[in-house]
Amino acid sequence: MKKYKSRIGPELAIPLAASLGLIVYLAILNNLWLLLLVPLCIAAYFLYLYFATNYIIQNHNLQVKCGFLVNQTIDIEKITEIRNVIDFKSVPAFSIKKLLIKLHGAEEMAISPKHEQQFINNLLAINPEIKIKKSLSYNRRTS
Repeated sequence: MKKYKSRIGPELAIPLAASLGLIVYLAILNNLWLLLLVPLCIAAYFLYLYFATNYIIQNHNLQVKCGFLVNQTIDIEKITEIRNVIDFKSVPAFSIKKLLIKLHGAEEMAISPKHEQQFINNLLAINPEIKIKKSLSYNRRTS
């Protein structure tokens, strides 16, 4: 079993941290102590999702977990292509730079493993027929 965490992209982390920091600053400045619960709850939620987001390669399956939001198992033998994309949807990844995993048919999923090349190599060891496209493109998925 090989377990990968999601990469954290600064393009998502910095605006989130700045927004939460601003709310904390304004709450303290105006003595609105109860307002501090809002950024604390939001931060706790995102921390939970980050620590609960994993990409697990076990046997011939890739399990994608993102807290209680996503728990999907993909048969690695059904993966046809992996390519780099810019995708602004956040689940199940914490970066806009992602790997788009395409399966037989129209099914696909965008993920952002921390050690991308090692992750791809582990998938290729199970299914050497996967096509790898390294050129970066914008993902225009509607789902």
